[in-house]
Amino acid sequence: MGGELYAIGVGPGDPELLTLKGCRLLQRSSCIVACRSKGEERSLALSIANPYLDRSWQQIVVLEVPMGRGGSVTFWEQVADSLEERLGRGERVAFITLGHPLFYGSFLHLLQVLQSRGFNFPLEVIPGISSWGAASAAAQLPLVQGGERMAILPGAVEADEFRGLLKEFQVVILLKVNHGVGRMVRELQGEGLPFRGTLVVRCGLEGERILSDQESWERNLDDYLSLLILERGR
Repeated sequence: MGGELYAIGVGPGDPELLTLKGCRLLQRSSCIVACRSKGEERSLALSIANPYLDRSWQQIVVLEVPMGRGGSVTFWEQVADSLEERLGRGERVAFITLGHPLFYGSFLHLLQVLQSRGFNFPLEVIPGISSWGAASAAAQLPLVQGGERMAILPGAVEADEFRGLLKEFQVVILLKVNHGVGRMVRELQGEGLPFRGTLVVRCGLEGERILSDQESWERNLDDYLSLLILERGR
């Protein structure tokens, strides 16, 4: 009997935000695969899933992903080879990611490799709560309604593109922000664009902070696990 592969989004940080289906499939998997970036001491996704795992029989595999846009194709080819070997032995394998597996996640790189080689094993993708959804809930901040529009993009955005987005969308969410964002926000406010920002840092984790005062959030744009929600005047 062939194995099964599950791509499970474990959510943004709080283990209680893991879905019931994700938890059930985690607990039936003999192998749990998680990623950490090179230089990191642990996998955050694994720490979120840890309360639901039984290490007495489940094998934990932590991949150290090379630096640079999620790792090389060669790296993910090797990961795919290893997973297909396990699946060929009939194992159930859970590949866990932060947030949602198909939204800026490491699983996207693996999925591209699997699809390119004609993957023949059952694959199920279990959606997870995304960071921006959890941040909106934590801050009790409504996002969009009716005909309003919202854009979500990485924090590394050019000023001209940023200006256009703020004119076109009622809400712009920047992921993994940096100090350059604060400078661009001030410049655009000087041009008369009316909007306000809310910074959510380490949502669902120890040290979570929600900052709506601009001076405060501009001083806290240095945490990788942060996002900025910008609302145009309504």
